[in-house]
Amino acid sequence: MKSVKTNKWSEGWQSVEKLGSYKGWLIEIGYNPGATMPYCVQWGGAGHYFSTARECKAYAQGKGWINGSWSE
Repeated sequence: MKSVKTNKWSEGWQSVEKLGSYKGWLIEIGYNPGATMPYCVQWGGAGHYFSTARECKAYAQGKGWINGSWSE
């Protein structure tokens, strides 16, 4: 089985939910209560920032990284 690479989060950020993997990288939602946009979808060193975890999941679904069966 191929190993999945994990993301390195910046200080203040923590992984709060793992959504799956894409191109060998773990897709995660991160949270930082001190940030202007406190939620982030991250994979492979690229982060996209949002106001809510729901927006993160919708973004990941739109990219085809997760299917429509995710829960709130």
